[in-house]
Amino acid sequence: TGPRCAESSVITHKNLKINLEMEQVELSGQTIELTTKEYALLIFFLKNTNRIIRREEIMAALWQGISVEANNVDTHTSNLRKKLHPHSDCIKTVKG
Repeated sequence: TGPRCAESSVITHKNLKINLEMEQVELSGQTIELTTKEYALLIFFLKNTNRIIRREEIMAALWQGISVEANNVDTHTSNLRKKLHPHSDCIKTVKG
């Protein structure tokens, strides 16, 4: 199942709660600190649950008009996974 909006400014997904107005993320009741890109990446993933997203699509959405290397997406995704651990298994990588 996809994320649920309890209110227009709050997204909940499993043990994750995101306050969009305050840009605050809680995991199992604990606030976690994310960088601006990690936060944007998390929101992007939540808006695109249950579908495969190509790196190019992520780069176009998060780095609009700025040329970046694909490993930037990999690095931010890896950092986000570490911060969401042990619930990071919801972010899957599909090879090829």
